[in-house]
Amino acid sequence: MISIKSKAIKIFLFGLFFELSIFMLYCFFLKETCMSQSDLLLIMLSSIFTSGAMSNISTVGIKADNLFFLVFYGIVYLNQFDISQYQLPKDTQDFYYLSIGPILFGFFLRLSESRKKNRIDQYNEDGRKKSNGWKYIAIAYIVIMGYLYSKTGIRFFSGGFYSGQETDYIVPGLSGISYILSYMLLMQTPNMQRKEKILIVGMLVMTQGVFGVHRGEMMRIFIYIFISYMCSKKENLINKKNISKIIVVLLVLVIFFGVVGNYRQNTIYEAENAITTFSITKKIKSRIDSSIINWIYAYTAINIDVLKASISMIPSNKNVKIEFVFLPLDRLINGNSSVEEYYSRIDFGGISGINATTFLEPYIYDMGKLFFVELLIAGIVYSLFLIYSKKYSRGTYYFIIMLISLTVFGDYMFSPNRFYAIIASLVFERCIERLENINEKRFFDIVRA
Repeated sequence: MISIKSKAIKIFLFGLFFELSIFMLYCFFLKETCMSQSDLLLIMLSSIFTSGAMSNISTVGIKADNLFFLVFYGIVYLNQFDISQYQLPKDTQDFYYLSIGPILFGFFLRLSESRKKNRIDQYNEDGRKKSNGWKYIAIAYIVIMGYLYSKTGIRFFSGGFYSGQETDYIVPGLSGISYILSYMLLMQTPNMQRKEKILIVGMLVMTQGVFGVHRGEMMRIFIYIFISYMCSKKENLINKKNISKIIVVLLVLVIFFGVVGNYRQNTIYEAENAITTFSITKKIKSRIDSSIINWIYAYTAINIDVLKASISMIPSNKNVKIEFVFLPLDRLINGNSSVEEYYSRIDFGGISGINATTFLEPYIYDMGKLFFVELLIAGIVYSLFLIYSKKYSRGTYYFIIMLISLTVFGDYMFSPNRFYAIIASLVFERCIERLENINEKRFFDIVRA
């Protein structure tokens, strides 16, 4: 036990020294903009939390809290390098939002992960009895997707990346159900055999990603599989073999994201008969001439500045009202139009088309300086879902962790379809388990008779 603690302390101190040293070298030789006191505090805060997260991962493996702190504050750290000319020095208000909010949220994640004797921890990745319940979801999904394609056509074959509005390929009600079923299928992959898993993941990538021309959905599917792998390794994650695999996968995802992004934008430019070709470097006014790096930076680190710009656009006379965490309920009562109306109110256009504002934006929009009140409710909901899924559904637990890893882009769990999918998955797993237990009991009763 002493050696484990010693290892964790060494990793923390090394990480802290490494991050601060890299940033100091950058400041001395490359940094062109002024650094505010809040920037300095954010560098210290992000370095402490990312180093602490890595230290924790080395001893207990990937958990909701350490992955959240690693990713979110890792992006805050990268944001301080000011690669884009659109970035501005951070002020006291920025520090308030970027410290209080994430720390409070991470506290609830930590509470949910601190519970002992979770049922899914009693099984290794191949030790749990495999269930065939997912086949019912797959059949329903295939039938609905077939019907949708017959009504709307397939977006990919109707013009590829330049194929009109996404709403042209949506059938109200059924399209939402198809998304819910696709998420449920993804959450069922830990219960599948290897060949079945490859088949289902391939089908989801094709239908939700390629045919729907949705790069984001493809990335989320790949990230889910990646996180499932890392979580399954538990405290044995940090070794040379696994680290090599993680580096390779991250590089592939980064290159894929950048290449597809360039291809997509250039295809749109060609369709619009644009004179020039698309350049992400020019779009974000980057100081680095690398499209891959700039694509990643544009969709991660700049999000902190997009959040800053979004906050400045909130009307000063706006009423304080909790809305965001009730969107799933609002959708059931008032329909999808109420959800779209809410998102249209908080959409200010972004910075040069980059509009991801982290998970903090809706809470700040709703409550202003009191955003932590609504975030408190969200933290409780996240914790309850994590606790219950850890006990009954490994796939749902991985799915929630995947959504938590994406909080640097936005809060995806309170998107109604994903919220419904989590609840449906938990209910489905319990129902299937009970049915299998009943059938197993009947079988043994027959044998004994």
